[in-house]
Amino acid sequence: LGRGQLERALHFVDSAAGRIATLPDAQPQDHRPLAVACNNMAWELQALGGQRSPAQTQAMLRIAAASREHWSRAGTWLHIERAEYCLALTHLSAGLHDQAWLHAAQCLAVCLRHHAAPFEHLSAHEAMARVHHARGEEAELAHHAQAMWDVFDRLNEDDQAACREVVDDVLTLRA
Repeated sequence: LGRGQLERALHFVDSAAGRIATLPDAQPQDHRPLAVACNNMAWELQALGGQRSPAQTQAMLRIAAASREHWSRAGTWLHIERAEYCLALTHLSAGLHDQAWLHAAQCLAVCLRHHAAPFEHLSAHEAMARVHHARGEEAELAHHAQAMWDVFDRLNEDDQAACREVVDDVLTLRA
């Protein structure tokens, strides 16, 4: 994918998934490398933003979904929560606001169910805020922006430094 070979990257994902499916007793460790690769490829395509072609957008969504699928077999709730975050932002980037909302809501639900660390809650509220902004839902945007700010205060100093730009960016969406 980094060399601009989208079809080859998709073939890799399909081939690896097919091989895993033929294993008589596939183990979590069999899915992990594909989960990681798909996650990285999805974020790489998402980062292209408006420069993405329609084919790249479809690939981004497909690869993000594959990452979520393989994390569900290889990871913990934390991996699944982060895969839902990725799905929320990739769908949002593709202009699919309703699907983005479903994944952002699932991301937040996983955080709540597992009493996630503040950093994870901040990411989930960020996804929700961005989706609500895209949908023109100002009250909901304000709610999640405030939740981000509340969670920000519970972060350690290093996490605050890492998240400051994201929090500030979401707060400017309210303007």
